[in-house]
Parts: sequence; C-alpha cells; structure tokens
Amino acid sequence: RNSEDLDLVCTRGKQLLNVCKNFNLLFLNGRVLGDNDGKITCFRWNGCSVVDYALCSLDLFDSINIFEVNPLISHLSDHCAIEFHLSLPF
Repeated sequence: RNSEDLDLVCTRGKQLLNVCKNFNLLFLNGRVLGDNDGKITCFRWNGCSVVDYALCSLDLFDSINIFEVNPLISHLSDHCAIEFHLSLPF
C-alpha cells in the first residue's frame, strides 16, 4: 500500500500490522480508489501522520468501491474524517 507518512512504524503500528497479518485484514488507506497515495489523516503541532485507518477482511475487500480521507476541519479536530463506500448484494 502507499502512504504519505514516511516516518518509521512505531511499536503500536507494528502490533497493528501483526494483528492484520494474523487475521487477514487489509488497510484501505493507500490501497483503494480515492486514496491511492495514503493521505495524511492527523495534523498536530508536532507533526503529521496517518493514524486513522479503515481495515477490512480479504472477503470484503472487493466490495469496497472507494475510500476517502476528507479535508481537515481544523476547528473541529486535528484528524480528518475517513469514509468508504461498500457495495453488498441485497
């Protein structure tokens, strides 16, 4: 997957990656139409990073149409809202 966050993966990040590997989960960030670059999701005084994720199972991955990191609304939060669109056969 792609990511605009070029910093090293921290300990908690490595733990999350291990959970994803053990349970066959995929990050939508940086991997799905709408966020091909893995946009930054957190803007703090001491730096910016990708810390807001959407994860899905391998079974659901093909049902994800789009994943987006919305623009920052700085007077509400230092995190961007994320959203994804899921198509299910009903």
